[in-house]
Order: sequence, then structure tokens, then C-alpha cells
Amino acid sequence: TLGWKSYGEMLDYGSKFFDRLAPGEGADAKLSSALAYRMLRIVKSSFYEKSEMVDGQYMKRGAINLDQFAQNVAKLRYFFGRQGFSKEKIKNLEDKISRELVTLFLKAFDFSKDSRFARDYLVALNYALFKFRTEKKSNIDNG
Repeated sequence: TLGWKSYGEMLDYGSKFFDRLAPGEGADAKLSSALAYRMLRIVKSSFYEKSEMVDGQYMKRGAINLDQFAQNVAKLRYFFGRQGFSKEKIKNLEDKISRELVTLFLKAFDFSKDSRFARDYLVALNYALFKFRTEKKSNIDNG
């Protein structure tokens, strides 16, 4: 669960992300749906999906899995690097919205106090991807 303020922020973030994924942009799209799905998998795997006992300690569903989170921070930075999103390129991105999206997402995965909100990005990513699939399907049906 998340508060209304955070929910509104995540929907706004999801809308911005969708705008970068929009199927009508084709080769000009700034972010790919493959990137969005990879980010979604990384966020999901950073948290416990069900309540369970781990090393004698009860871990509640949705709690951060610190070992996996640490691995995912490295995976995420590597993945963004492979996609050409170096620190320099992010800073120089002409598209202000893409720069904001990548920067916010990386900030959520940097072991700062904001990291506890990384799970909230599931709302934004799912929103963008569901909307992307709906529009893509609509374009196929109408085309």
C-alpha cells in the first residue's frame, strides 16, 4: 500500500514513462518497453513476494530483501550502462522527461532513505506498461 500523495506521484511518473514508450513514436521513442519490463522485474525481485521465514527471522510480504536489493542495484546500474545511460549521457539527455525518469529511478535504487519507496515504482511501471499494451492492441485492431 502507499499513501494518496505517493499514489498520485506514481501515476504521474507512469504517465511520463508511457509518453516515452508511446507506440506512435516508433524509432524515436526514448525508452523501450523491454527496458520497462526489465525495470519491473528488478523492482519485483527486490522485495519479498510472500511472508516467509528467512534465517530464523519472519519477513513480511513486501519487505525489502536486502541481499537481492543489493544485487539489483548493481544489475540496474549495469543494465542502464549497457543501454547507453552513463552518468554523463543522463546529464546531457536532450529529453528532459527521459532524464527525470531515469534519474528518479536510479535514485530509488541507491541505498538512500528514498530506497524504501522503490517498491512504489511498481505502480508507475505497471500503469505505463498496461496503457502501452492497450494502445498497441488498439492500434493493431484499428490498423
